[in-house]
Amino acid sequence: MTSITIGHASDIGKKRDHNEDAYTALLSPNTPAGVDALLAVADGMGGHQAGEIASSIAVQIIADRFSVKGATLVPGSGNFKDALRLIVEQANTEIFSQGTGEAQGMGTTLTVVLIAKDNLYYGHVGDSRAYIFRNGVLTRITNDHSWVAEEVRAGRLTENEAASHRRRNVITRALGSESSVVVDTGIVRLLPGDCILLSSDGLHGVINDDDIADMLKNHNNLQSVTNKLIEAALSNGGPDNVTVILAQIPVNDSRALTKVESQTTITAGTISTIKTKPGRPWWKLFGR
Repeated sequence: MTSITIGHASDIGKKRDHNEDAYTALLSPNTPAGVDALLAVADGMGGHQAGEIASSIAVQIIADRFSVKGATLVPGSGNFKDALRLIVEQANTEIFSQGTGEAQGMGTTLTVVLIAKDNLYYGHVGDSRAYIFRNGVLTRITNDHSWVAEEVRAGRLTENEAASHRRRNVITRALGSESSVVVDTGIVRLLPGDCILLSSDGLHGVINDDDIADMLKNHNNLQSVTNKLIEAALSNGGPDNVTVILAQIPVNDSRALTKVESQTTITAGTISTIKTKPGRPWWKLFGR
């Protein structure tokens, strides 16, 4: 696969005093053999700013395990789904073990996507999301682990009722809340021109999927539309931290979302990691 282009942004929002979201994007050749890109979004939760610690741990473990030097994958094995499950479980163990003192009860969502050749592999816990935008249609590929989402799947709530329900922010599965976690994994076949969207609920909890799709249809610059998605969430009150990653699968079509401004492009071989506690490695937050 030729170069994947990316847009990315994170914002504290209008109601929070710190950003508990974290994200990372790792591109070839700094990925294990056969991996074209690794993307992850985490949305932390917990008192005393512990949520930002939990999300930073999750994202840093993903970045470390999928770097060339630290890769836990056997080159050429292609067993990416099992590898994602294992690494997300490792992140859960680390967060749970560090959840003591003021950090007790900390947790985070984590949605991680690995792109290899023509396939997308995902690992997912919580209510951050992964979507595919294809031929003008936005399709969610992860299921929210939240109280209202489970009620919708059971037929006891409609989507509209869930959007305004008083328990819409109740998460039923997160990294760090228990000593073990069930990780959703899956594989999606990719087509040329597909655009992958990862977001924290500061976006999709404020802007509905139809409006997100309309914004993707009407722009051909990944970073520009990423910024506009963030701005739309802020214009709708910005009640939470909001993080967006867009990744474009290349295609020879000028109408696709492939034009990324040079000053905002993550070029091949670079990593962009936004950690919510700048200046200190996550392991030093616990006195290591």
